[in-house]
Amino acid sequence: MDLQFNIESQKMNSQSNYVLQKQRQDEKRKIQEAIYLSKREEAKQTKAVKAQLEQRRQQIELKNEHDNKMKNQMSMQQKRFAQLKIEEDRKRRIHSVQRDIDRKFDDEHRTRQQKEQEVMQMELLEMELIKKLQNTQAIQKEAYSELEKALSQPSKMIGSFLMRNVMPTTKGGRAGADLGPQQ
Repeated sequence: MDLQFNIESQKMNSQSNYVLQKQRQDEKRKIQEAIYLSKREEAKQTKAVKAQLEQRRQQIELKNEHDNKMKNQMSMQQKRFAQLKIEEDRKRRIHSVQRDIDRKFDDEHRTRQQKEQEVMQMELLEMELIKKLQNTQAIQKEAYSELEKALSQPSKMIGSFLMRNVMPTTKGGRAGADLGPQQ
């Protein structure tokens, strides 16, 4: 009986070992399955996280590109505005200079016209003075001519003057007969 008991005990032990071994294998298989599922889930989550991170990175990249484009556009607009302002200032200065040149031209034209008018008035005055001078010279020439004539024939002029004005006529004779020839 001991032997049978031993055999049965061994058999039971063996069955118990087999059951234990099978339970261990089942548990090991379940643990491995759980680890596999856990790793698989972890891989899925990692992929999802990676996808989210990649999406976030792309969004950030797009936002940065958009921000850079906006900065570039603003910078270009500021440059264009500055260029427009410079161009407007340049045009304003040109216009101002042109206005000054026109004003100076008008002033010079007006001054030239005034001077021309003054010259014309002076020429008219000069012509009047020349006419007066010519008249005066003609009168002087005539007076000089008469003076020369009187100086060249002094006795005739004096006798004639005396006869008419100073000496009375005498009876039967000529007055001033001794004065020389008479006219």
